[in-house]
Amino acid sequence: MHGDPASREGPLPLPTGITSQIESLQASLDGFLACFVHRDSRAVFDQGKNLEGVMHECATFGYTLFSHPCEWQIDMAAGEAPRSVLLVVPGLKKLSDQQGQLLEKPREVVAPRVLQV
Repeated sequence: MHGDPASREGPLPLPTGITSQIESLQASLDGFLACFVHRDSRAVFDQGKNLEGVMHECATFGYTLFSHPCEWQIDMAAGEAPRSVLLVVPGLKKLSDQQGQLLEKPREVVAPRVLQV
């Protein structure tokens, strides 16, 4: 995505419309999440701002990852998962070096994990 990956001028800037998209998604989720929040106005406000912050950080991480001169792959855990699984945390593999050359074998940076209760 980055026009000149070798320059390493930093991550791509977030698009100008991302804030309104995040606010729109957060507003859409408010109705669903209302049953998980205390009814007082401060708790509702805090929940909305926290959710908005998490979505903004995820967008920032995504654009930082796409701006990097290397290629990356999200790696989901493989194999049979126990029935009590609550969360699958994807891993991350590096596919190319900083000059854009594909690595002979992808390098696992973070291993995928399955969290269970």
